[in-house]
Amino acid sequence: MIIFFYGEDNFRLKKKVKEILDYYKKEKNGLSFVYLDCLESSLKELKEKNSQSSLFEEKKLILMENLFKNKKFKEDFFQKVEEFISSKNIILISENQKLNEKDSLVSYLLKNVKYQKFNLLTPYKIKNWAEKEIKKRGAEIDSQALSLLVDSNDLWKVNNEIEKLTSYSKKITEKEILLLTNRETKSDVFKTIEAISQKDKSQALRLLQNHLEKGDSPLYLLLMISYQFKNLIILKELEEKNLSFKKSGLHFFVIKKITPLLIKFSLDDLKKIYQKIFLIDTSIKQGKIEPEAGLEILIAEI
Repeated sequence: MIIFFYGEDNFRLKKKVKEILDYYKKEKNGLSFVYLDCLESSLKELKEKNSQSSLFEEKKLILMENLFKNKKFKEDFFQKVEEFISSKNIILISENQKLNEKDSLVSYLLKNVKYQKFNLLTPYKIKNWAEKEIKKRGAEIDSQALSLLVDSNDLWKVNNEIEKLTSYSKKITEKEILLLTNRETKSDVFKTIEAISQKDKSQALRLLQNHLEKGDSPLYLLLMISYQFKNLIILKELEEKNLSFKKSGLHFFVIKKITPLLIKFSLDDLKKIYQKIFLIDTSIKQGKIEPEAGLEILIAEI
């Protein structure tokens, strides 16, 4: 028996392979496991593994990877493929790449064995996938936080963030996204805010472009800028009232980081900037402007 998995989505493919392995280890007592990297082996070795029997005549689950990356092995396998389809063992072919479905072996497998294709998900489907994964862990996430979370088609990255978030809270909002994700981006965003405080718009725009070229979510960047200016307003109000910054409720590290910027702004300046951020954010959410354009307009108008 042959099962065929293929496609570019490494995360879902690997997860499905693991599910198959776990199922047979748990449910099918006596099933032995054999791994074969086709880049380092041959049809002869596969035939030996497939035909070897033990005292108890146990079935095998043979996982084959990289078959289509070894031309000789692939051609030899195709010549004997019917032999493996009729085998009592389970042969799982896992190919983590985009394949030409007109290829003779691929075409044959698609017509004659059980298979599943793992295409890269669209942004919309990634959102649906992420929301389902969060619900599986007994948590929920609001729509804005979900948009911030799903800023990449790298499911390994998104899954890691989901693990962190659902371990921390069962109700995920923007607050949790800000607290737990994209720490490297947070640090770099502060450099952009420093450039804004120095009225260096060209530097702020260059830093913004660097973020976007790295693939950082424009929605996340806007949220981080909003978050920092909101904190500046809180501290500026306390400063003008001669009150301790401890009353802000902000973490010591946050206070230490943004305090040097307070001298750059009046309270009125900060409130006007925060109002601009709110208007840009509203326009983006209403679909009036694209997020990237909104960020550029914000920096240009500050």
